[in-house]
Formats: sequence, structure tokens, C-alpha cells
Amino acid sequence: MASVRFTDVQARPTEFLDLTSLTLDEFQLLVSPFEAAFQAHLAVWRLDGKPRTTHRFTVYKNCPLPTPEDRLFFILTGLDQGIGHLASISPQKHERLTFSKG
Repeated sequence: MASVRFTDVQARPTEFLDLTSLTLDEFQLLVSPFEAAFQAHLAVWRLDGKPRTTHRFTVYKNCPLPTPEDRLFFILTGLDQGIGHLASISPQKHERLTFSKG
């Protein structure tokens, strides 16, 4: 299945609501606090759940979730559909995108 991104559905409010259970306005209100919490978490923890000791988290050019909107959209739709279902990613990348403390 091809990856579904925030920009793919933002112009279709009914589909967006079906996927996220949020209106676009509600979603936009969550983006800033979500990104702040996401960055704060990754300042302390690595994506594999281990404590961060050296390098800081960086979003690379080829990141599958390059924007805060994409990250929040992935989490919201992933929780509903099973993380990784909407993104065509390998199991190894899926593990790195699963944000859990180990």
C-alpha cells in the first residue's frame, strides 16, 4: 500500500475526519503541542527506546515523516489502523518509528 500523507487528505475534510476522528481545525491545534512533546521526547530517548547519550535527533531529507503534520497524522491514523499499516515501510523502519521507552 502506498504511503498516505497529511497533504494527501487535508483537502478532503470528510476523509480526514474518518481517518483521524478530528476536524482539520482540531488537528491544526494539536500540531504545535504534539511536535514540542515529540522533540522533547527525542531529546532524551532514541527511536529504539534507549536513552539518548550522544547525537541529537535530526529529521533528514529522506525522512518518511518529514513534517510535524505528517508525524501527527501517522500516529493518529496508525493508532486506529495499526502502526505501519498506512505507510509502506520495512519492518526495520517500522521498529524505529515505534516510539516506546525500552
